[in-house]
Amino acid sequence: MVVLSKASTRRHRSQCFLRYVVHTCAPAKRCAVFVCLVQDNLQQLFIEKTVSSKFALAPRGYGRGSFRFYEIFKLGAIPIYVWDDIEWLPYMDKIDYSTICVSIHSSQLDTLKTKLLAIDESAYERMRSAYQFIQHMFEMEYMCEYTCSL
Repeated sequence: MVVLSKASTRRHRSQCFLRYVVHTCAPAKRCAVFVCLVQDNLQQLFIEKTVSSKFALAPRGYGRGSFRFYEIFKLGAIPIYVWDDIEWLPYMDKIDYSTICVSIHSSQLDTLKTKLLAIDESAYERMRSAYQFIQHMFEMEYMCEYTCSL
């Protein structure tokens, strides 16, 4: 847990803002996306490092999910989803995540290096290809349709 002082909290709030995007996906039903923008130089550093990497860490956030998980896919790397209580990934009933990412419990982080070294170039390419078949599921239109169908 990160504890921010009052001064740093004000700075953080001034650097971030929430934008509510409403996408109507059915009568009287809406899906919302919240976007937090960070300082441009930090955002650019994240993008550059991720684009030049094969794998990138996507630890859970305040909730069980991680927006980094989706960003990493969109930037062309394989996410390493780190979780500590329940492995929560969307569409687990539809997607075999072992084919598109690395998911690891925080208690097993000492085995991560071995797991990554075991993924050779052909396995890496299979993971990237498998993601191409389901990438539409992580776009706004599909997410809203799926959510509204529940």
